Amino acid sequence: QGYLLPTGVKEIITEGDQTLSVFPSYKFVHDRFQQAIYSLIDEEERIQIHYKLGNYFISEGAPLSVDVFEIVNHLNQAVSIIKDPKEKWQLCKLNYEAGLKARDSSAWSAANQYFRSAVSLLPIDAWDQQYAFTFNLVLERARAEFLNQNTMEAEQLMDGLVSRARTNFEKAK
Repeated sequence: QGYLLPTGVKEIITEGDQTLSVFPSYKFVHDRFQQAIYSLIDEEERIQIHYKLGNYFISEGAPLSVDVFEIVNHLNQAVSIIKDPKEKWQLCKLNYEAGLKARDSSAWSAANQYFRSAVSLLPIDAWDQQYAFTFNLVLERARAEFLNQNTMEAEQLMDGLVSRARTNFEKAK
C-alpha cells in the first residue's frame, strides 16, 4: 500500500451507452519500486508475461487504443518463444509500423531497432511472397542505418536492394 498511484480509469461503453467494464490504471510511485519487483520475476516467467500482455493488447483490438510501441516492446521481449509463422509475420508488420512511427518522430535509433527486429522476423520466402513489403522494409532499414551513421551497413542493404529491384523506379529509390 502506498507504492501505487492511480493514473486514470478506462471504461468500455456499449452501443446502448452503458458502461460495460471499468479498468483502473496505476503506476508505481517510483521507478525503483517497479525495477525491484521486475527483477524478482524469473526470466522465463517475464517472457511469458510480456507475451501474454502483447497478445492481450492485440486480441482486445488494442492497436486502436494502445500505442503500437507498447505492444511491440512486449512482444519483442518474448520473441524467443514465438514459433508460429503467422505470429512472427504479425510481429514483423507491427515492428515495421513502430519503425515508421519512430522515424516520423525523428527517433532514428528507435526506428532502426524496430526495422532490424522486423527484418529478423521476415519469413525465408519473404522476397517471393511479400516482395513490396520486404522491399520497403529493407529500404527503411537502410535509411535508418544511414541516419544512425552506420554507412557501411546502409550501403550493403542498398546494394542488396538494387540487385533485387524489379523496376528502374525501385532502383532509383
